[in-house]
Amino acid sequence: MHEFFGAHVDAEAASAAVRAKQLLRRLVVWSARPPLARLFRAAYQGVLAIAVRRLRRHDCVLAIYVCRGCAADKITPGISDIDLVVVTRAGSAHELAAVRQTFQRLGSVTQRLVDSYPNLVLTRETLERRWRSAPAWQFRYQEGRTGWRLLFGTDVLAGLPALPARAWRTACVLEMARWWLLFADIVLATSRHRTDRVLWNATCYKAVSECLRVREALATGALRSSREAVLERLHTPLGQRLRALAAARFLSEDPGIADACLSFLVSFFVEVWAGDPPLLPADTAIVQRLDAPQHELCLSLPARAQLRGVARFAKRRWGAPTARMVPSAFWPRDEWLLIVALEPARLPSVAACAELVQLHRSLQVAGSPAVHLFMKLGRVLFPLTPTLPADLHRGLPTPATMPDIFLQLGEEDVSWTDFCAWYLCGWRSNEQWLQASGSQRRQLEAIRLSAAEGSVLYPLTGPALERAWAARSERP
Repeated sequence: MHEFFGAHVDAEAASAAVRAKQLLRRLVVWSARPPLARLFRAAYQGVLAIAVRRLRRHDCVLAIYVCRGCAADKITPGISDIDLVVVTRAGSAHELAAVRQTFQRLGSVTQRLVDSYPNLVLTRETLERRWRSAPAWQFRYQEGRTGWRLLFGTDVLAGLPALPARAWRTACVLEMARWWLLFADIVLATSRHRTDRVLWNATCYKAVSECLRVREALATGALRSSREAVLERLHTPLGQRLRALAAARFLSEDPGIADACLSFLVSFFVEVWAGDPPLLPADTAIVQRLDAPQHELCLSLPARAQLRGVARFAKRRWGAPTARMVPSAFWPRDEWLLIVALEPARLPSVAACAELVQLHRSLQVAGSPAVHLFMKLGRVLFPLTPTLPADLHRGLPTPATMPDIFLQLGEEDVSWTDFCAWYLCGWRSNEQWLQASGSQRRQLEAIRLSAAEGSVLYPLTGPALERAWAARSERP
């Protein structure tokens, strides 16, 4: 009883803190007009100066950058964060940990005004490795070469080599996916944000405008337009509504805006992945095949209950004909993807998606392997319960990014792209696999070896993995 009461008190306290933060955000946004706007902007600059002064005390710091809106002095008080990237020289783990500790302390003291993610403190060697091989970072660092502002030290981004065109395409693909993932995380999957109208409105605005902005960069080869500029060229009712929200500093009520943005984003991704030529160039010489017999896919009892519950809901409420549970080599071996297939003409509302997410989570048994929920429209899987930051590197599953999933769904027209090769075959240098289990590493190595021979094999079950390695050991 005491444990339950303590948990209840903690939950009440957390809920009260969230409500207080939402009210404070709304108050700041509402009051950020002349003459107070100048004071708020001065406060941002003051916090920024203090942060730089604290971070540069560490001798190992080579460069401190401020990113995105603050770098261009486009600050919306109450909405804008201070995004910093800190680059250090190669040194001891203790030195790097000390810089990260200072960074985290700044985040705590400023109530997350300073966005203090540990991955934004990195050595120069890590920066250069990510630039060579990690698409999700490549886009941001390319953006940084022209859009970030150096606050201290040496401009280490200027010394990076040019990014190849193929790498730029993959980087843009992941950057577009990032905005679906953030939209899903805030609007569809996180119930506590539903009363934060400012955050909802700002998320809708950013998701639509950033997708348009990156698609334009994909076509032109460079980032040239701002969010405001691309929305000025969106001559639709949605464009008009989003411009009105921005003009009202995201304080106004537009009850249907989230549903309109959901419809736009789904159509956007279905369209870009159905285009010709394909979004990502493929190696057509590579053959791909599965080893994943149904009788070897052993679902636990909680996972089966989750599948049945979600399938019943989706069929009753959405008219969804099928729901499937599949594994994937792009996720840890004990995790599952629960996929609800939909007709594009029957897209559910934001409220219906949120209801399904709530049901899905209520059926997840603590301690059981994670089950990730997706809806399938066209040839794209849309995560409804994204796992951040890992999904920022996986993006949206498609036949060109995660072929093993679509082979299990009965689709034969899949592609082997640079993204697949990086994620699965370059696993030793992929930060996503740093904590991979021994069996996961064996699976990835089996895929890498098969890809090197021109025929990718996905051994997705335990017996299939043993067969893959037994077949290799039997070769002369």
